[in-house]
This record gives sequence, structure tokens and C-alpha cells, in this order.
Amino acid sequence: ADPCCFHGCHRHARIRAYNEWVQARVEGRFATAVTSGNIHEVNERDKVIIASMTDKLASGQGLSPADLAAIPFNMVKRPDPAPHPSRSSTQPRTT
Repeated sequence: ADPCCFHGCHRHARIRAYNEWVQARVEGRFATAVTSGNIHEVNERDKVIIASMTDKLASGQGLSPADLAAIPFNMVKRPDPAPHPSRSSTQPRTT
């Protein structure tokens, strides 16, 4: 795993709560997308998200709540994965 990046593993519920908190305070749209990957880069999934949101904005239609709910590859929409069986609760998670 990449220790320099924020990871979403076992944080989906907190990320969803943060998204709701921010969205309630801004006039535009806000979302956090978590994609699978473990290296410090903008991966192919991230590029699809960026391109699809940019294309939608360029069309002049703006972003709707449905657009944010339909972000492709967004793992935050899924339940958190189960902890790896070889890790104890005292070991830090790096995935």
C-alpha cells in the first residue's frame, strides 16, 4: 500500500458522513470517490471519473445529485471490506 496517500479502506461510512456534512454546507456539489489502487498516481479509474465529470460540466448541464451517486468505480458506495484475517486489531492497516 501507499503510505503517503489517504486510503479509504475501512473508512467508507466516515467518508459518506463527511460527504453529507460538506454537501449540507456548500452551494454546489461535493463528493469523494475512492477507487481501488495502491500506488501514488492518478490511475485509469480516476481518469475515467475526472473525464466523465469534466464532460458533464463542459456540456453546461451542471452536476446533479444523481451524477454524483453514479460516479463510476466509487468504492465508497460499497460496504467496507472485511479486515484481512492475518492482521490483528493492533496492527495498522495500510491498504
